[in-house]
Amino acid sequence: MEENYLCVEVCDNNGVYYPAYVLEVESDGLIVSYPNNWKPDRKIAYSEARLPYHGNTPITDYVENQEIEALSCTAQNEPCGWWRGRVKMVKGEFIVVEYGGNDGKFNEILPAENLRPAGLW
Repeated sequence: MEENYLCVEVCDNNGVYYPAYVLEVESDGLIVSYPNNWKPDRKIAYSEARLPYHGNTPITDYVENQEIEALSCTAQNEPCGWWRGRVKMVKGEFIVVEYGGNDGKFNEILPAENLRPAGLW
């Protein structure tokens, strides 16, 4: 089914962009569906959606304090999403990412392939 629909990334209320599919375009927004129905279909404002980045990641040498988006999962029943964060430390092909939010800051170690520079749109 998904191959027949436009793929987008939808900004959730936590600021994370999750994959979704456009089911319908309306004058004031989009009706989207999420893979594996992990969330119910819903209507979103146009400003909550963006097209996925399909190019090669332009930067492979990340530096400390660089703003990035990291592909990460917080729970087994949720798909991975693109989280805003900063590079805290680089160790070979692994990056320590620092996330900040209402619950404070936390770190995660990710392979460089799970990162992309912020602001590619």
